[in-house]
Amino acid sequence: MTVLSGMSNMEQMQDNLRSMEAFQPLNAEEREAIETVCRIFHEKDLIPCTTCRYCVAGCPMQISIPDLFACMNAKTVYHDWNSDFYYHEVHTKRGGKASACVQCGKCEAICPQHLEIRKLLADVAAAFEKESL
Repeated sequence: MTVLSGMSNMEQMQDNLRSMEAFQPLNAEEREAIETVCRIFHEKDLIPCTTCRYCVAGCPMQISIPDLFACMNAKTVYHDWNSDFYYHEVHTKRGGKASACVQCGKCEAICPQHLEIRKLLADVAAAFEKESL
């Protein structure tokens, strides 16, 4: 297993190293709790984006991919108007709608989760841009 922790200076690195000095592996009860939570999340059929934002930097259309995926996940879980509001009025107000994807694949090449971003963006567009498609 690997722990990913962003660091940008020596102090942060030393802090991260200190946090692992008294490392204790998870016990059976903790592992079971994590497996239960993972099962619940997988059953919800959510987009497993970790919001690293690597995909955004190379997007020629400047689509805020993780934010659009978060809107889709919120719509899937809560079925309320808030996700539509955030999609249209916050994350795509000045462009960058899911339907603007030009299918270049730069996002997928860099995604550490190996998500099928182009397909997922098409799903997001279908869910949020019904009136404009």
